[in-house]
Amino acid sequence: NDGDVLAGTAASFSMAVALPGGGTLPLAGVAEVGVSPMYRRRGILRTLMEAVHDQALDRGEPIAGLTASEGAIYRRFGYGVATRFQSLSIDRPGAAEIESPVADGADPTAADRAIRIRLLSDAEARPVLPAVWDRYWRHMPGEVAPPAGWWDMLALDPEEDRDGASARFVAVHDDATGVPDGFATYRIKRGWGSGRPLPHELSVESIVAVDDAI
Repeated sequence: NDGDVLAGTAASFSMAVALPGGGTLPLAGVAEVGVSPMYRRRGILRTLMEAVHDQALDRGEPIAGLTASEGAIYRRFGYGVATRFQSLSIDRPGAAEIESPVADGADPTAADRAIRIRLLSDAEARPVLPAVWDRYWRHMPGEVAPPAGWWDMLALDPEEDRDGASARFVAVHDDATGVPDGFATYRIKRGWGSGRPLPHELSVESIVAVDDAI
């Protein structure tokens, strides 16, 4: 702070990251980093990052990670590119459905009966999503365990953050015993405009499965 003026902020979440082979490591998830334009080039960002790193070490978190819109900013603090974000758009009229493979001699209707996907309300999904995620993330090197309160935050789903899309839909897959073992979250953005229908947009936000067979 500069008197009563907030000059910059930085924070971190206590998380864990999955390692190859099934191990995990405590991770400081750095977030909310920013310096007011009026106070840049004064060493404030470096001071904030050093404080965040020192606090993480005090908590026993040996590594830190963040998502950056400009990765070059953080290289001087010891960060490097671990993964990249990629999005994919599919034109539905030009796509075709892929039939599920059925083993030779198997009853195709039995495979259909074994698949159970249901839509859940936010209240119903609240205990299910973290339970499935807990079975999933350790098997995906680089994936993280979110901090406490993460799922409550996602459930808030404020309308101003949806960019005109619908509220979140949650589809859950149950195994043969009825235990949830996968989920997908998505939204639909309606394409109505100028008095005529336009293509709606389906935006998939996450797909999680505890094994490759789902």
